[in-house]
Amino acid sequence: MLAEYLDQVVGPYLGDVPIEAAPPYAFPGLAKDLSGFPPTYIDNDEFDHLRSSGELFTDQLRSAGVDVEQTLSTGVLHGHLNLVGLDTAHTTLDRMAARLRKR
Repeated sequence: MLAEYLDQVVGPYLGDVPIEAAPPYAFPGLAKDLSGFPPTYIDNDEFDHLRSSGELFTDQLRSAGVDVEQTLSTGVLHGHLNLVGLDTAHTTLDRMAARLRKR
């Protein structure tokens, strides 16, 4: 199921280019060196097919010495920010705004 999901997401994004050949700007987690990556905020959703890749990317950034903050939005699916009026969406947006203000 995950492979089909990724095909739906990646196909329109990359066209006929396989993920393995994607440029680092398209999929930075595949880059060999992330040391120049800017400070990063990653918000993972508890029930998201992509959560594990967000967690892995956080680990990769930390290993490269990048300032990275990762949070978990509990009880929600990928795309919860699109649900107008959802309390969790407001909380997530507030966390994102706070992170931006720190910079």
